[in-house]
Amino acid sequence: MRPLRICACVLGLGLPAAAWAERLLLGSEGVNPPLSMLAADGGPGGFEPDLARAICARIGADCGFVVMDFMELVPALKAGEIAMVVANLAPTEERRKTLLFTDPILRNPVNFVVPQHCNAPIVPQTLVGKGLRIGLLRGDSTGQQVEDRFGTVLSYVYYDSVETAVQDLQAGRVAMLALPRITAALHLIDTPQGAGWKLVGDGDAEGIGADPGMAWALRPDAAPLAAQVNAALQEMLADCSYTAIRKAYVGVPLLPGDAACDAAGR
Repeated sequence: MRPLRICACVLGLGLPAAAWAERLLLGSEGVNPPLSMLAADGGPGGFEPDLARAICARIGADCGFVVMDFMELVPALKAGEIAMVVANLAPTEERRKTLLFTDPILRNPVNFVVPQHCNAPIVPQTLVGKGLRIGLLRGDSTGQQVEDRFGTVLSYVYYDSVETAVQDLQAGRVAMLALPRITAALHLIDTPQGAGWKLVGDGDAEGIGADPGMAWALRPDAAPLAAQVNAALQEMLADCSYTAIRKAYVGVPLLPGDAACDAAGR
């Protein structure tokens, strides 16, 4: 659950206005670390605000942030109070009826957390008869996806917290976990204890189930702005500046282009 409103402020980014005559106000929640949080000066920090700042610089836009409760972001966008929601949203079919979305700014598929030495594909055919136990989070839709996919091939252990699930994984009480990619990175892979573990998808897929990615939202009449944001994002993926920003907050790649930069050591 995302916390209630903690502040509402408008903060300038000091960027020269070039492509846009008006100042662009971007909506941020500021309470979803490491993607969005408040910096020491009270302004928005984290991966998404930093990415937005870099994109604003590329398109020559003078941008500022309005920090508000997550549930107020879309209403503020529709009311014309902000130009874009800089807080990752799933571009569902229902939302697309009233909103315009950028290209995905990150993907957070559910991955298996397995030992580094595990090289067999995580598919039902390779796990039959092994009696493996997998840790899942209680109350998360991931559990049902995994059970639907693997049936009785796996034994399921449900946890109320990520911390407890990770402890049991490290203690050998479960053979693997199924967690959202960013959650797994923050609670294990990016930590000193993460050296012996890795993230893998479901067979050849990058995660369990379809993951269209998370995007930023604009009003339907903001197609020119969306096009410029998308072009800047693709440039940043190509020159690996997206990866440089991402590495400051999350240790695992969040988009295919990001993964290519990561593999190249950039």
